[in-house]
Amino acid sequence: MGRVQRIKKAEQMLVPFKNPQERVYNMIFFLNEYGSTFVQDLKSLEIERNGKHKYIKM
Repeated sequence: MGRVQRIKKAEQMLVPFKNPQERVYNMIFFLNEYGSTFVQDLKSLEIERNGKHKYIKM
């Protein structure tokens, strides 16, 4: 996959159909994509809680 294609895919995941991600994807999508430990994996990350959006590479 080329660089431009990867950027477009990331954009589609972050802002699908030009809407906020949480309005398009629900938790089932991410559980199917990343497995049943997805929530625990996220909770185990050390993330600064400052109200800003974060990018997490899975």
